[in-house]
Amino acid sequence: MVRKRDRTADYIKNKDKILAQKKMLYMKNKKKIIERISIWAKNNRNKINVNRQKRDISIKFEVLSHYSKGIPKCICCGENIINFLTIDHIKNDGAAHRKLIKNQGGRIFYRWLKRNNYPKGYQVLCFNCNCGKQLNFGICPHEEIRKRMRLK
Repeated sequence: MVRKRDRTADYIKNKDKILAQKKMLYMKNKKKIIERISIWAKNNRNKINVNRQKRDISIKFEVLSHYSKGIPKCICCGENIINFLTIDHIKNDGAAHRKLIKNQGGRIFYRWLKRNNYPKGYQVLCFNCNCGKQLNFGICPHEEIRKRMRLK
């Protein structure tokens, strides 16, 4: 019986040759392989959707955790239910940024943030604070209330 570590060592030693053989085999049978994958995907649509949703939730949680520096929560009001949280462009330049990276937002945007090593200029807000900020010229209504309370 061949041990796993021996197979791994053999693979590492012959990696280029093995990959070339796999590629040649794929190119030779490309049509059949694509057809088989297509049939499998059609028959397992539910499974694919569930796995995609799990992956998307995991990436969203990871991104929100990073920008919250720990447990995901809205920087303005403290909301911590993941489904209510989103990423906000601090400089209110979200539309221009999405156009620049050709992205509509959502799960693709979370992947982009992760792939680009979590660039600066983003914060976690709940959807209420994010929409309030958008409708209120870049200032969340909570912030206005806090300012008024400080002035009294």
